[in-house]
Amino acid sequence: ALERKEVRRILTGLLSRYARIQGKKIWCDKTPYNLKYLTHIEWAFPEARYVCLHRDSLDVVQSCMELPEKDFIWWALPYVIKHRRNYPAAFLESWVEKTLEILAFETRNPLTYRIKYESMVGDPVKALDPLFRFLELEWDPSLLDRVFKVPHDPGGGDYKIKSTSRIEKNRVGRGRSLDR
Repeated sequence: ALERKEVRRILTGLLSRYARIQGKKIWCDKTPYNLKYLTHIEWAFPEARYVCLHRDSLDVVQSCMELPEKDFIWWALPYVIKHRRNYPAAFLESWVEKTLEILAFETRNPLTYRIKYESMVGDPVKALDPLFRFLELEWDPSLLDRVFKVPHDPGGGDYKIKSTSRIEKNRVGRGRSLDR
């Protein structure tokens, strides 16, 4: 119990300080790579709330195909090697593994909230209002306008954020065009 308390104190101190420097009131992390460390994160933060974002598999593959190789090769390399540089197969297998991990996590942890990317894009207010209630935060619809005006850190969670200036509804369903 003492170790957990100390780990939580150190991490909360670092992350809260960083959030304040960035002008934020709270901190969160959306790095997909953290799926590998969920048991550690749960251990350190047993009261944390988790948002589980789900997206159509083929749309994820299509989105990954649009990334420069330097942005995906570090996490996709084992899949790329296994599938002999067949990038769609590699990205799809990665999506399946990550989705299975998320589904298992949702099953064992009651402090999760599932949201679908397609719902968020299709009707952001309808999708995000209940999410904010789950997070015990006040929903402010003006956030949808502000989110793309605020500089974003070049973290490992979203490689396209720097080139995105709005919610793009035409991104939903694009994976259906992949050659099968």
